[in-house]
Amino acid sequence: MKKGIYNPNNIEKFSFVLVLLSVVIDDFTKEMVGSGKALNLPQQVFNKLLLRTRSNLEALICLLDVYKEQSFIFHSISHIYRTLLVDFLNFCYLMSFYDPEEPDFSSFKNEYDFFNRDYLKSLLEMDEVERLIPQECPMYDIVNKSQEKREQNLIQLKTYFAHLYRNSNINGEIKTAEELRVNSKDSLFESKDDRANPKIAMLSEKRKFRRILKSDYKEYADIFIYYKYFTQQYHFSGHSNLHAGQDSSGENYHNLVWCTYRMTDFVKLQIQEIVGDRRYEEKIHQIQTQLTDCLKPTIQD
Repeated sequence: MKKGIYNPNNIEKFSFVLVLLSVVIDDFTKEMVGSGKALNLPQQVFNKLLLRTRSNLEALICLLDVYKEQSFIFHSISHIYRTLLVDFLNFCYLMSFYDPEEPDFSSFKNEYDFFNRDYLKSLLEMDEVERLIPQECPMYDIVNKSQEKREQNLIQLKTYFAHLYRNSNINGEIKTAEELRVNSKDSLFESKDDRANPKIAMLSEKRKFRRILKSDYKEYADIFIYYKYFTQQYHFSGHSNLHAGQDSSGENYHNLVWCTYRMTDFVKLQIQEIVGDRRYEEKIHQIQTQLTDCLKPTIQD
């Protein structure tokens, strides 16, 4: 006989907590829609992150119903938590450039454009890959159905992100890091090298983590550990399937709960930045208290 925290009763309670968190976000959304409050750029970004969290919560609640009996569903749940953790890293990273007194939030906006640049470059790469698909692939006829339509979509995409190109010339080069940060505050960077990188490469999660460690948000730096933990299921290896199995069920469930505790922190922080006060803090605190109750061990055969 042994005690275990991975059990149907705990997971039922855990699922209910996620429902409660969803209700908090829904209540906040209704308040915002009702108030008609105009949001500045940082608030718009935080609102988009909250929307992503809310959508992922819906999926998690569904998966937990299966997870109660099948521990390997942790593999699928991990992918959602990994996505959430990237969003939390992005939030902390952006907040390290946030200055409410800066005109037009220029430094914040410039870092936000790093995410836009990465997204743009990824779609441009996707277009290149589609052009390489051989005729033997079933997808060939779909992606090559209309060359004219393809070119129109490409122009539309580049035009949307024209500000990311040098001189807004969509047929030219995409801006480097230094060019994106042309009007960012010097005090936000340790050196000229820090300001100039990553020059043309994507903004990695490791780089975000290192930035967070030196910021006012370093108390949330442990989210990078959770990111690494759930990324084990993102990458296939001889051990990843093993780690998602029954023998690791207690450890996996424990990390789900405590990572969710961190999720509540970020929901609270993002709502506070949007509404400008702490009126949702007590609701979040109550949810955090209930989360600790989701880890009670029971006797298992």
